[in-house]
Amino acid sequence: MKYTYSNPYDDASGKEKSAFNEGMLQIGRLDQTWRACRIHSKNEDFSGWFLEIEVAWRELYCDAIKINSKIEKIYNVLKLQLNKCYSIKETGLGKRAVVTNKTKIRDILTKMETLLRQIQMESGKGAKYVDEQEDEFE
Repeated sequence: MKYTYSNPYDDASGKEKSAFNEGMLQIGRLDQTWRACRIHSKNEDFSGWFLEIEVAWRELYCDAIKINSKIEKIYNVLKLQLNKCYSIKETGLGKRAVVTNKTKIRDILTKMETLLRQIQMESGKGAKYVDEQEDEFE
């Protein structure tokens, strides 16, 4: 008996074609990330909040570059501003980063999260708004 292999990613044009919608999986992952961001921000856990923002950045990076190539530069400027809100202190156990301005850190992290949520919306992976002038059914 001879087995034949069928490639589900191959269409008639010879180009790769996804067998499933990665967008839906990404929306689920981002939902978990936004929930974690909310918890970290409420608890003023700035390092946890930042790590979750970095997770969202990796998820949305390709979409961000497609929307506007300058978004990466904006994101990196915000990261540099964030780094300036910490100072290095010598302790008995070694060096440690210490928060110098909580309000500024909160503002920068909020800007970063808002930027990423905007990218999610503009890439079509956020909320769907209905025009009240149109019927909901087609």
